Amino acid sequence: DLNLQAGANTVTATVTTADGQTANQVITITRSANVPLFEVTVGQGGIVIPGTPMDVDVTIASAANTPFATITLQCVYPGSGADVAQLGTYQCTYANPGTYEVKVTVKNAGGGTIYSGMKRVTVKSAVEHIASVRAVYTSLTDRLKAGDKTAALNLFFGTAREKYDDIFTKLGTDLALFAGQLGNIASVTALNDAAEVTISRDVAGVKQVFLIYLMLGEDGVWRIESM
Repeated sequence: DLNLQAGANTVTATVTTADGQTANQVITITRSANVPLFEVTVGQGGIVIPGTPMDVDVTIASAANTPFATITLQCVYPGSGADVAQLGTYQCTYANPGTYEVKVTVKNAGGGTIYSGMKRVTVKSAVEHIASVRAVYTSLTDRLKAGDKTAALNLFFGTAREKYDDIFTKLGTDLALFAGQLGNIASVTALNDAAEVTISRDVAGVKQVFLIYLMLGEDGVWRIESM
């Protein structure tokens, strides 16, 4: 959601790749100084597991206490909707991954529409979520094997990036050797915005295990927080 002020608002949309490259699009949105009749807030999407549908909160409010007759909530638009009795928080339930449009329509006693708003919610499958985490480690080893320190560092958050910049610089031409010794993914545990990757490797016949922690950035990109 955008927190727009009355008048002209400059909005910049930025797309960021895992390598830190960005593309920007700037637009201007003008908001009336009038208090909006209604406001709809949709909770964050997340991960849906087969057999376990996910609920997303949809909150309908009116700062102006605008009188109304009916409110219709469509969790999947276009599609059938359900009438709700009053302002408040309701749940939309999703059983399958995808990007869904949530629409709220408010009408007065005469049947006229006095508010209509749409929000978007994204639901990912657990398999897709885990795969995106695994891909970060795979990219890291591939870039180190190629000797591309800069590209490898783009997979780290700021503080971790500074630390590993120093380590990778000291390794110099041994980056590929280091990458080959890191090991293989044994398991991945991922929440909505945090993940833990267990790496297993054999050293002189002895199995060693270490952990890599990742966070999902505000730009929607997974990066390494520590390892």
